[in-house]
Amino acid sequence: MVNQLLDLGLVDEYRVCIAPILLGKGTPLFRTSTVTPLKLTEARPLETGGILARYVPEPRAEHVG
Repeated sequence: MVNQLLDLGLVDEYRVCIAPILLGKGTPLFRTSTVTPLKLTEARPLETGGILARYVPEPRAEHVG
């Protein structure tokens, strides 16, 4: 269901908590069929060493033609 909301452009904000651990590989956070550029609006360090990052989707360019 979340992926459907992402594909339709219905998500206003993303909040991602980044933990200071390196993994050689991993699973994508979102499995969506569209590419959505994001703009960082806030980054706040946490006492645990992690970072809370807030992003908003960039407006999609309308295709004319």
